[in-house]
Amino acid sequence: RFVWPEADIPVLPLAFPPDLSPAKLMALGQALAPLTRQGVLVYATGSLTHNLRMLFASAQRPALDAPEIPQSAAFRQWFADRGAAADWPALLDYRRQAPHAALMHPTDEHLLPLYVAAGAAGASPQAVRLNDSLTYGCLGMDAYAFGDAAPALAQRVAATAGPASTTPSPA
Repeated sequence: RFVWPEADIPVLPLAFPPDLSPAKLMALGQALAPLTRQGVLVYATGSLTHNLRMLFASAQRPALDAPEIPQSAAFRQWFADRGAAADWPALLDYRRQAPHAALMHPTDEHLLPLYVAAGAAGASPQAVRLNDSLTYGCLGMDAYAFGDAAPALAQRVAATAGPASTTPSPA
């Protein structure tokens, strides 16, 4: 709704088995790549960091605008750096290579859609971070775009929603 408030883009939800590897989901995205040349937008949702146990482990949840914990910052920055460098061998192996991967993403399902969207942009697309919002100090809702249209999309997002920020988004 922020990028296309006119809502003039048809949407077709796609589900995939959550136990597929990042590499298999990137391959699924690559199979969808011909659609992007026909003007189809491949849009995936998820969460860059997703450890709800951190939020509910104690009786008191962190404040919505709590400062980011170091583990979250390291994980999110690693993703941003590897994505900007199009380092897909590392990104596909994030579980072993990213700092604090198991802590920041105990299970894969909320991160896996990123690989489908990236694959739809080609074999080794650069990731352009559109947004880096964070809530509760550890839930990163970073948004990325891939492919030739990514820079234009980044401009559109910046014009519509303002520059990427770490301000909390509504829960």
